Amino acid sequence: MSRNGSSAPLPPADAVVDCLGLTCPVPMMETAKRIRELQPGQVLLLLSDDPATIDDLVAWCHLTGHEYLGNDPVDSHARIRVRKRLIPARRSPLAADESG
Repeated sequence: MSRNGSSAPLPPADAVVDCLGLTCPVPMMETAKRIRELQPGQVLLLLSDDPATIDDLVAWCHLTGHEYLGNDPVDSHARIRVRKRLIPARRSPLAADESG
């Protein structure tokens, strides 16, 4: 389902992070690491079966300026898409480890 609750398809991913079987905080750490390698505007697909990941990722996107695009769940896991922010983030003490 897309970010606005419609059934419109989510954009294709430019990169994938497979965190199936991993629990907090690993999915967020791997997401932050991988998104630094992407170009602005590119989309990251995160695969996770940790139920906390969606809420954590939404909050992280709000904090860092990346765009949460939505979740397209499959079977027992989430398929979460995030678009890398287009402009550099303002420095925040809470986002000190997010430089990308």
